[in-house]
Amino acid sequence: MRIGTMVEPKKIARAFLSADGERSFADEARRLIDAGANHIEISGEAVAVLPDGLREKFREEAAGGLLELREERDVTFSVHLPFMGGVNFTTSIDSIRHASVEVLRDITDQCSPLDPVTYVFHVSGLLEDLMSVGLRDRLVIQAYLAYATESLERIVEFIPAEKLCIENLEYIGFEELFPLVEKFGTRICMDIGHIKLRQEEIGEFVQRYGPYLGQVHMHDVTCQLFDKRVTVMNDHQGLGSGIIDVDAVIGMLRAERFDGPVVLEVHTVDPIDSVRILKQAIERAQGR
Repeated sequence: MRIGTMVEPKKIARAFLSADGERSFADEARRLIDAGANHIEISGEAVAVLPDGLREKFREEAAGGLLELREERDVTFSVHLPFMGGVNFTTSIDSIRHASVEVLRDITDQCSPLDPVTYVFHVSGLLEDLMSVGLRDRLVIQAYLAYATESLERIVEFIPAEKLCIENLEYIGFEELFPLVEKFGTRICMDIGHIKLRQEEIGEFVQRYGPYLGQVHMHDVTCQLFDKRVTVMNDHQGLGSGIIDVDAVIGMLRAERFDGPVVLEVHTVDPIDSVRILKQAIERAQGR
């Protein structure tokens, strides 16, 4: 298993927007690698929204400092394809859907020097918006998933299906998305937090979809009780702060002989401590 972590979007912004020009994406990646990571996930979201001039700066880093890390430190990369900021893969408006796919094409091109091992895809857009306000009629879901299918038909023209990982999401059961995996021959990105937010069991997900896993998103989930009656779950927390048993999850993955990247998506605190916790859990599972 690879010990991975996402470089937070705000860190990318600081690297490219800093007035002194001394900060870089590669410097932040190197800090995480020194803590034990050997896989870095790039937020396509952050790169996609950069102004044109700064986007060219990312191209320079991808072909420069980040590529050096890949060659000198045996670091692998993945790309979390953008799913916010205006992209929409399930809208019925053809021009918006097609333009959204072209955004992914551009991100893929920018990251190509790094030869990413996986690309994570959210089936997001209008379907998610409609379901979040309670419109969950099965015919509606199927209609908008048909637009997701059309988007994926275009995406697999420039991203190999075996590198594309469809992520499980909190707003929809993965049994609804799995036909896309089967149709296009993609892999799955299992997001631990999203499983918990749906009140489902991680072990059941691994048992059912284990052979299709190409990547894992790891983060902790905390529970807050409000007014002694309402429990709210918060994901993307640092490991060790909530209800996720990291050793148990790594054990499940090892039992499935999963050897891909386990990527930390920790957004609320510096991920350094989580990198170390994940590294220790993997080493324990390997008996080192």
